[in-house]
Amino acid sequence: MRRILALLVLTFLIGSMLHAVELRGELVVVGLDISPNPFSTETVITVNVSHSIAAEIVISDCQGTVVRHIYAGLLSAGYHQFVWEGKNDAGEILPSGKYSCDIAGKSKFTSVKKFVILK
Repeated sequence: MRRILALLVLTFLIGSMLHAVELRGELVVVGLDISPNPFSTETVITVNVSHSIAAEIVISDCQGTVVRHIYAGLLSAGYHQFVWEGKNDAGEILPSGKYSCDIAGKSKFTSVKKFVILK
């Protein structure tokens, strides 16, 4: 019950999409937000984790194809921000459309936030 209450309080305070996963007997809370959304030239991906986790952050198009790898490695507890300029891994500017930002961890959790590029 305490864990559910803590998750609800964090959701209210952070205002971002939160996902919780049990990792080594502890509840790890992962927050994911993208701002501005929609955007035209760049956006900031904010990730908040309550404990250190191994994670990968990718951008996928509306068909689910990964178009950009943002980060892969250990995220320490706290806030992390990544600026993305709307380009794919080859440095090409992506067209207007619907995309998603996925954060996946080795502990088998995934959190997804959808967003739009408007040119």
